[in-house]
Amino acid sequence: MKKIVLFIISVIFSLNISFSQSTNGPTVDSAAPLLFIKEALNEKYNSTVFKNKVVVIDFWATWCAPCIAGFSHYNNIITKYSNNNEIVFTSISDEKKEKVSTFFTRTKKELKAKNLLDDSSKTFNAFNVNSIPLTVIIDKKNKVIWSGISTELTTGIIDSVMHNIPLSKKSSINEIPYENNSQAISVNNNADFQLLIYKSKDSSKESNSSIGTSTKNGDYNIFILQRGELLNTIGLLTNINSNARLIVNNKEKSAFKVNIFFKTPTIVDSSLINLYVPGKANTNLILTSLSKSYNFNLQVKDKITQGYELVCIDSNKLKKFESLNSKKNVLKEDIYGVIHSSTSDETNGFVEIVNKNIYQIASFLEDFIKSPIKNSVSEKFSDEFYDFTLNVTSIENINKQLLNYGLQLNPITTSFKMCYVNFQ
Repeated sequence: MKKIVLFIISVIFSLNISFSQSTNGPTVDSAAPLLFIKEALNEKYNSTVFKNKVVVIDFWATWCAPCIAGFSHYNNIITKYSNNNEIVFTSISDEKKEKVSTFFTRTKKELKAKNLLDDSSKTFNAFNVNSIPLTVIIDKKNKVIWSGISTELTTGIIDSVMHNIPLSKKSSINEIPYENNSQAISVNNNADFQLLIYKSKDSSKESNSSIGTSTKNGDYNIFILQRGELLNTIGLLTNINSNARLIVNNKEKSAFKVNIFFKTPTIVDSSLINLYVPGKANTNLILTSLSKSYNFNLQVKDKITQGYELVCIDSNKLKKFESLNSKKNVLKEDIYGVIHSSTSDETNGFVEIVNKNIYQIASFLEDFIKSPIKNSVSEKFSDEFYDFTLNVTSIENINKQLLNYGLQLNPITTSFKMCYVNFQ
């Protein structure tokens, strides 16, 4: 399973960067914090239901695509304990009841756990929830026994807790390792900017990158990447899908991961403004440094090839799925609200897409069909943000799902923007 950790960058000044470990969730073997539950969805909340029970808590939100994708896994586990009165399964969101209720009504999705609400976020804070999905198990003595990624929860873990069998202290999410910069390949450090590129020590094929970015006027002023696969990194920086539009002459030379640290308060070199990505001088600076560090030539140019065209065939259907977490909807609830968007990995053939516009959805789908997609949906609808659930096992199944949203993919031969990576 692909594991991507998103983290928020605060302030990093020194070039001698040391990435410390990031913690998420409560401390295992500590006393469980209090639950600050306001109410339950579709039932009356009674805190005594937890008394003398093993309690499993799944922290989630309607903006968290991986959380939504994990519903089926969590439901399957709950079903296996449906006749066991010694355990209680819960899910907690810190969102408003109206939003959560609308989510379930619109998506027709189901959570078999007790669906609890805490829009004060006090429970999230008490449990040190810094990223989701996150699941916590509390034993009958009110001690935290396990904390980890929701999809890694197993019946074996639960059975061990039920029978007081000690678990391994290793947590799947409590510690996120970062690498130091001891083997730098390219270093630039002056008053205007800091740029550091070095080869990751991680040689595994597992996708486990972490990234933190900040943009100013549409261009990066902070770009910090750990364990990024080189071709995916190029695709990310050029905004060209690496699975559908990136052509490389030597995949063996590109089969490694890179770490990048870039920070600047301004545009570093305006002469690079249109080199690869139009209007993004700092992005082009990072790409230029990458190409020099790893000795490849980079070209972004049009090519006539086969692909697909995304069209809107029913705008009324599409409008029904405007995101619950779009900027305009979030700011209606709270003028200081945080805007979230996300996608999930493929789970049982399906992916979740939350708060993405049509351009982003088209690019995301290129990952699965391995062909470029031309977006022909009108700008009026393309600029809006949507929530989708899609079966991505085949182009036929993708199209069946897209019809639910008033969209369709049609074969086309036309000019697509492609990225060429030629190693020397």
